[in-house]
Amino acid sequence: GKDNEAEQSYIKAISLKPDLPLTYVNLSSFYLNKNDIDRGVTALELGLQFATDNIEYLNRIADVYLLRGKESDISNAEIAINQALRLQESNLLSLQLLAKIDERTGRKEEAARVYRLILSIDSKNVDARRKLINLSAPAVEVAPLETTN
Repeated sequence: GKDNEAEQSYIKAISLKPDLPLTYVNLSSFYLNKNDIDRGVTALELGLQFATDNIEYLNRIADVYLLRGKESDISNAEIAINQALRLQESNLLSLQLLAKIDERTGRKEEAARVYRLILSIDSKNVDARRKLINLSAPAVEVAPLETTN
């Protein structure tokens, strides 16, 4: 059907010009739209060798790794984001993804530092401000209800 044709055209585009990162992004998006996250990740991994200096690609693969969320995905996402930040240390999407990784791995202080950095670049960033407030709020201890017999 149409889906198979679309998939084959993306694969053909990759075979004709394997060093073009956008073709891998398109194939990955095709798979993600079909909720096939594993193949979406694989498509981006195949193109990564041609995109190590492409910030948007590095952000995209990190985001898809976080979407899938396997244990190794978190460290792979972090590697991609650190590479993106080496290329442009003030890239807001890279910083947001880094903060997300820090939160997922329990590094709340580090996440808060990154959100403050985001706000120093973009003071109107509502998402970063909200996340920073949530991280700063003390954890609420809920006492168990007392039961009387």
